Amino acid sequence: MILSDSEILKEYNAEALHIQKFDKKHLNSCSYTLHLGEGIKVYTDEILDCMVHNNVKEIIIPKEGAVLRPGTLYLGHTEEIVGSDIYSFTIKGLSSLARLGLSIDQTANFGGVGFKGQITTELSVIQPLRVYKGMPIAQIVFEEVKGVVDCPYNKSGGIYMNQVGPQESGFYKKF
Repeated sequence: MILSDSEILKEYNAEALHIQKFDKKHLNSCSYTLHLGEGIKVYTDEILDCMVHNNVKEIIIPKEGAVLRPGTLYLGHTEEIVGSDIYSFTIKGLSSLARLGLSIDQTANFGGVGFKGQITTELSVIQPLRVYKGMPIAQIVFEEVKGVVDCPYNKSGGIYMNQVGPQESGFYKKF
């Protein structure tokens, strides 16, 4: 079951879910709006390899914004640090940005119980689009989990736990 705005506020106040820099004005009917952080990473290797660390360069978004171009995957991040030891979450793109051709995730929109950190977004565009630090970028939806979680993210060796800034793939660390 998805938490409503009143339940998000209640659970935030009870410290059952974490949103750093919480502001009630960012509550929606059943989500909370997240904002784009200052850093974006771009892979620099021509061919990416799942089994090794791939090189990246980091771009700090200037005041005048950064232009995202088609054909490139940009790793952004949320300003907010979020998570919960009780609830799982998904992030969803904003419809107004989707209508400008921005996709904020390729398939990685889920956060498990026990995760806490900034969320890395996988940004791609249909045509060039200027983005800005601090702009609304996504909505987070918190969901109840039925049953006992035997293997929460924070106790299962989650490689992205407490991440700050955009994080490139850590797939190779799992094997």
